[in-house]
Amino acid sequence: GGNGGFAKICYNHLLSKLPNIKILLISRNIVESDDITSRVRKIRCDVTNEDELETLFSHIDDLVGIIHAAGILRDKLFLDLKQDDFQSIIDVKAKAAKYLLEKTKYKHLKFVLFTSSIVSGFGNIGQTNYAMANSMLDYLAVEWQKLGYPIYSIQLGPLDLDGDGMASREILDHLKSQGF
Repeated sequence: GGNGGFAKICYNHLLSKLPNIKILLISRNIVESDDITSRVRKIRCDVTNEDELETLFSHIDDLVGIIHAAGILRDKLFLDLKQDDFQSIIDVKAKAAKYLLEKTKYKHLKFVLFTSSIVSGFGNIGQTNYAMANSMLDYLAVEWQKLGYPIYSIQLGPLDLDGDGMASREILDHLKSQGF
């Protein structure tokens, strides 16, 4: 999540609108640093690992919100999918979201935002596993909303982020040819 193009859009927007905000970018594939600005810090943490999250959040007292922008694709036709093709996406999207909520439920967050996909509602050829994991993410948000938590799951369409989004060039070109 913290390395992706959508995360960059989010944190740049937050930095421009909230002059006192401090942002912590978390990813299992991130180079740790404090040098983006004095308000942004990058931390390596695997959000699918409960112990790593527990350790991370035990050192953060002033957390006000979470944007879970993790994404992974394992596109294949349904008959070609293996258990790991499902599990890897479920882990990154839904399992990680569950852990994030469980580890921060007493921190009185002002918001939690999950980045889901319109694929969870509409489907897409070769993305059964991605649709399922995003549907699980949406369901998790609804269930925690019922408990009073400020959680939202937004279903994003294909994003053209100069090669840093979840949509391939072929998909983006196809959608553009269809008028989208």
